[in-house]
Amino acid sequence: MKKVSVVMAFLNEKAEPLNTVISMNRSADPSTFEIVVVCDAPEYEFENEITKYPNVKLIKNKNRLGPHAATNVGIYEAEAPSILVIDGHMRFCKDEWVEKIHDACMSDPTSLFCARSYVLRDEWEPELLDPTRDFREITDRYSVGARFKFFEKRIHELRPLQPEWIEKSNFLTEYAGRVPCILGANYAMNTEHIKRIRCFEGMKMYGFSEQFVSIKNWMFGWECKGLDTVSIAHMFRSAPPFVSHSKYFIWNVLFTLHVLFYDNPKFIDKCYEILNEDVSMPGALQILSDNWDIIESYKGYFKPMRKMTSQEFLDKFNIVY
Repeated sequence: MKKVSVVMAFLNEKAEPLNTVISMNRSADPSTFEIVVVCDAPEYEFENEITKYPNVKLIKNKNRLGPHAATNVGIYEAEAPSILVIDGHMRFCKDEWVEKIHDACMSDPTSLFCARSYVLRDEWEPELLDPTRDFREITDRYSVGARFKFFEKRIHELRPLQPEWIEKSNFLTEYAGRVPCILGANYAMNTEHIKRIRCFEGMKMYGFSEQFVSIKNWMFGWECKGLDTVSIAHMFRSAPPFVSHSKYFIWNVLFTLHVLFYDNPKFIDKCYEILNEDVSMPGALQILSDNWDIIESYKGYFKPMRKMTSQEFLDKFNIVY
């Protein structure tokens, strides 16, 4: 049986998902993990090349779902006992990542993990992004997860509950190996556990999924941790290769607020003060009105799992509003 199911959802990435598969299969024994590749479109131009790898399972969505919903498709197709969720533009190295992810998810099945996230840039020369190279020869800059900031304009002008990278020098000293929020597109989790907390369900298109799933896990009495022994590089770009209207990002924030922070109307009001400045807020409120029954359904499902009030969560991580 495979030890890890790698779930990679993408759209308009050209050869990068193929390069990511090449990097994975060069860095570890391909017989120990499967790669569930979810193309969020009915066609992928490198389908023939990527399906030549025996450990690849390609799923093509007939209609665009968005990265979070497409990732959910892959999670529910996963067959291994542990899952690694990644983007379609990553690089791996020979650091026994399969064994380390599997062991962490089996020994600590209710924690969510994120690995070291090394920085690559798409404006760099192509040979520096060669999937056959060890990215650690190129960069030593990495972070492990993120802390929460309620609102800071330097991170984003119109978004509450913002993630701020935890740089490598602060990772162990600041939270003793735990992270308030997973970040970096390299998330490891026990398969049964992530399905029990319903992974990224409810998120539309793009944005805020890391905050949502991290807050869930903490409020339900579990933890998020950095997996500092695994290093994965992420190609950071100035903009995603697809269009995602900001009203869906705001919906994801509103969904999180009303499903998880319903016991704290003061906090919700503070978040609304920020979001109301966004020109896309009316569109997001219309989605909220049209989907209120979905919010009530998820709230009812999660309510028995809660071990922490929303204010206790905010206090735990010193989120001042």
